[in-house]
Amino acid sequence: MAAFRHDGDLTATDLFCGAGGSSTGLAEAGFRISLVMNHSRVSIATHLANHPEARHLCEDINAFDKRSLPRTRVLWGSPICTEIAPSGGRRRSRGQTVLSVTGEPVEQETFERTRATALDILAATEVHRYDAVMCENVIEFGTDWELFDWWLRGMEILGYNSQIVCASSAHLGGPDNPLAPQWRDRLYIVFTRKGIPLPDLDVRPDAVCPECGPVQARQVWRNPRRRRIGKWGIQYDYRCPSRSCGHLILEPLTRPVADIIDWDLPGRRVGDGRPDRRAFTPYAAATRARIEAGLRRYGAEPHVAILRRHATVVPTSGPVPAVSAQGRHHALVIPMGRKGAPRTTAEPMTTIATKPHHALVRSAPAVDDCTLRMFTTDELMLAQRFPAGYVVHGNQEERILQAGNAVSVNAARWIGERVAAALGQSC
Repeated sequence: MAAFRHDGDLTATDLFCGAGGSSTGLAEAGFRISLVMNHSRVSIATHLANHPEARHLCEDINAFDKRSLPRTRVLWGSPICTEIAPSGGRRRSRGQTVLSVTGEPVEQETFERTRATALDILAATEVHRYDAVMCENVIEFGTDWELFDWWLRGMEILGYNSQIVCASSAHLGGPDNPLAPQWRDRLYIVFTRKGIPLPDLDVRPDAVCPECGPVQARQVWRNPRRRRIGKWGIQYDYRCPSRSCGHLILEPLTRPVADIIDWDLPGRRVGDGRPDRRAFTPYAAATRARIEAGLRRYGAEPHVAILRRHATVVPTSGPVPAVSAQGRHHALVIPMGRKGAPRTTAEPMTTIATKPHHALVRSAPAVDDCTLRMFTTDELMLAQRFPAGYVVHGNQEERILQAGNAVSVNAARWIGERVAAALGQSC
């Protein structure tokens, strides 16, 4: 574990802290984490093991008196996104799911999605008037939540300017802030009190222009008349900043998932069937087809396959949405177009979720002789750019849930460094 540096004046509160991705990124950016809060005891145990200097509260944030929070310079909040995530099924659904894949018991509050929302950020800010407030969520938070504009207006009434950043975790980093080897499109909103300089939040990933050489690419939106909320390659591109090449569209440099794979861990021969059954059960035809597609595409090279598995679904409140980010994993493959296609280990992995669905395939001449294993929880945490040796509590279900729900550390650090620079200018 790396030692965190911090400026004693840069204090932070982290609501919805989860396993600590946001706190770790802020700590790397120089902030001192004063207090964190989450509804899950397992997540709080994980956070405490890695950030013992902070005060930890396991509370229903909705019901917590915001006046009891400490006065810190900044607030980070990653509101629960289950209801508006694309993987949550129907848009604006209020239903939640409890899923079990391995059959291990999971503490109820680990899965119970409280009604804590972005409104808690408004409530805390109204009381404490932080110098800056940073929020993270899925892209759909800004496009599908009916109260998003009202929420932004509420922060403006409280005296804040707002800046919206959309970026993938694969593109946010710096010289000593390694990229996450994961495609993970997220929406970040940074509020700064009026009178404080706006932080520089332009996303400029490193890229190589075929005509101009190494450059810092510019984020360019395809429809400049619309609000800048969307995903890379769909709503925006990265272009060369030089006019001489005509501002060519570039693909930013990324970090390969091979960097975080433990290559010494063995896999299981595909012909030997699924490892989680007492009796021999062959892999489904769709699973074998997915592996075969990887062999055709990558030959002898190892690759990452997206696998799905049936899961038990138990409603906890409201109508039950379609099962997705919570668990369609490891045996039944559901075609997903480009996102579900096999990928080389020389590129980032697709977005990790709260159940295992990324498998490492080591190639052989025939499908039966290939070996396959799911990514470990340690590897998933590294894919979120947590430091090596980060302690994660809970059973396998809970550990993977924490990894899938986490904020990518490099993204939180990228935001935090720029906010810290703006706060330094305001002193």
